[in-house]
Amino acid sequence: MLEIVPRLGLTGTFTPLRAWLARHDAALAADPTSVLGRAVLGALAVSQPTGITDVRDFWRRLWLDGPTAWHPRAFVGLRLQDPKAAVEELPLLMTRARALGHDPGPLLQGMWLQPSAQPMLLAWLNDPDNPSAEEAWRALRRRIPDENLPRKSGPPRRPLRPLAAPELRRRWAA
Repeated sequence: MLEIVPRLGLTGTFTPLRAWLARHDAALAADPTSVLGRAVLGALAVSQPTGITDVRDFWRRLWLDGPTAWHPRAFVGLRLQDPKAAVEELPLLMTRARALGHDPGPLLQGMWLQPSAQPMLLAWLNDPDNPSAEEAWRALRRRIPDENLPRKSGPPRRPLRPLAAPELRRRWAA
């Protein structure tokens, strides 16, 4: 049943699902596979009202302190609720992905495809003081065709020098 909520975009289910999760949180978090917990979080992420500080804090708590199996869904919920808050968590996302040997590409791709999050993600990727930017660019390039990604910004290239053989240019021009 919980997988129907995201597929149909049932927005009125957030409050009852969040209450249900609060009642069953300990049992769901103790499940090593967390299948039901992840399904609830997926349904909550797509049915949530946006722009609410309490909901953003709920996702951030799950992202920081929830079970490891819940982290991807918690990040998606945070990203959909507040893209700016999700961008602040990208260094932790990259660190966790590296430590667990997971590909951060799907989460970065979701952020790239979200119109309200893409400019913030791009700014984070182009930050020269960002040690994870190159790794994140590689993860995105594996998922998104190069023609859909802008070039990584950096110092401007020096102009190309003209060819050294001007007599050849004249001969071909004639």
